[in-house]
Amino acid sequence: MKKRKKLKALGMVLFTLLTLAACSGESKTLQKSDSTDKIAKSKEIETSKSIEESKKIETSKSIEVSKVAEESRQVEESKKSEEARIAAESLAQSQSQSQAAAEAQAAQTTTDRVVYVTGGGKSDVYWYGTAAMPSNTNKNNIIQMSESEAIASGKRHSLKE
Repeated sequence: MKKRKKLKALGMVLFTLLTLAACSGESKTLQKSDSTDKIAKSKEIETSKSIEESKKIETSKSIEVSKVAEESRQVEESKKSEEARIAAESLAQSQSQSQAAAEAQAAQTTTDRVVYVTGGGKSDVYWYGTAAMPSNTNKNNIIQMSESEAIASGKRHSLKE
């Protein structure tokens, strides 16, 4: 009987030990699942942070791209306006040159006319024809010169012609 009591006591001790071992094993399993949950949560947090960072980077890149596009558009507009300004200046310059050439042509045809000056060239006026001169003019003292020469020597067109 003593052996039975010892066996019973030993069985009880074993049972208690096994129960305690099982309980401690469950706590280890609980600890492992808790640490696994913590790792999973930290991985989720890292993933969400990296997604947020990539979104921020993507947003900043798109902002940079839009800024560059805006700058290039402004450069193109300034180039176009500069080209238009240069073209307008060129057109205005060519028009002024052609106008100056026309005026020079008109002045040249005006100054190339033959005019008549009385008094041997000493008169202050000139005429385009001898018929409009006063009747008392001495026709022998009339000289011919170009209108540009007459103007250069200080003569003017007659008011009576």
